[in-house]
Amino acid sequence: MSTAFCIDALDYALFSSNKNIGIIAQDLNTAEYLFHEKIKFVYDNLPDRLKQTVTMKTDRAREIVLSNGSRIVVDNSFR
Repeated sequence: MSTAFCIDALDYALFSSNKNIGIIAQDLNTAEYLFHEKIKFVYDNLPDRLKQTVTMKTDRAREIVLSNGSRIVVDNSFR
């Protein structure tokens, strides 16, 4: 289920501008796994044409910010 949610979140961020998406995992190890293996991996393997249209402005440990203003964060808690 987490794979589907992560891919849906990335799809939403890619095709909707200025959205903040937060995914909560049970611990930091899982958060890093979900981010790198489910979100970042999929983004890195998108067609080049799409990656040129919506570029990645920021790539941090568990966060990406896209050129359309959307952001995805995976962590174990949020305020």
